[in-house]
Amino acid sequence: MITNEAPVTPIIRIAKIDTCPSISGLSELTFHIGYEADNQQQLCLRLVHNTGNGKIHPGWLYLADIEKALASVPVDGAFKASVLKPLFAGRSTNNLHFTLACLLHCGLLKKADPSEDGYVRHTAPEWWQEISALIAAKTALPDPSMAPSADTKDSAPAKPVKSAKKAAVPA
Repeated sequence: MITNEAPVTPIIRIAKIDTCPSISGLSELTFHIGYEADNQQQLCLRLVHNTGNGKIHPGWLYLADIEKALASVPVDGAFKASVLKPLFAGRSTNNLHFTLACLLHCGLLKKADPSEDGYVRHTAPEWWQEISALIAAKTALPDPSMAPSADTKDSAPAKPVKSAKKAAVPA
């Protein structure tokens, strides 16, 4: 059955605004951790600023989609960044490595040993406790990255990437 109804775009609340160094250490990234207002188990990350020259795409990326992309990797196995590359189709090529930097900063990933093997998942219980508390408090920070600036036109929030609608849980 075909309908003329537009798909519903979920409302995403910003629980946390954070910064971290890029993987190269040459710039600082600002990112948001968000959650769906109607489904608080749907956590997502959005890059919003890079102090360096690298451009970013500010769309939301669901943590459940990252976990789904890692499904072929054993839970305690190392993986290369290329495993996540399909998640970044249509985005800036920088987003993959900038997102990895954010996930490393949050403690959701860590560098493999040896580091040439890439990355491994990490549980980060302190981070999960912090984010869970922010969500339980219904934190909804204002979105300074989407506010109009003096030299740009009004900008609408970026549309989220299609989600697998699977709850994000610690690995």
